This record gives sequence, C-alpha cells and structure tokens, in this order.
Amino acid sequence: MSELNIGVLAIQGDVEENVRFTQNALEELEINGKVQTVKTPEQISEL
Repeated sequence: MSELNIGVLAIQGDVEENVRFTQNALEELEINGKVQTVKTPEQISEL
C-alpha cells in the first residue's frame, strides 16, 4: 500500500502540535504515512 502524505499549513500557531497529533493518529490507526509542515505553494504540490 502506498504512503499517505499529509501537509499541515504553517500559517498560524500550533503547527508543531498539529503535526504531532496527526502523526499520532496515523500511528494509532496503523496508517502508513508521513506528516510535514507546508509553508509555500510549491511544497503543497510536492505532497
């Protein structure tokens, strides 16, 4: 199964907390994926 890529928009506060909670949810649900912060439109297209 392919890896799920999730981007958290880093435009306001609590970014690291959102990344951490999302990663924890992936692990708890046993979903193969990664979470990363996104600051630019170019980074969105890389997801």
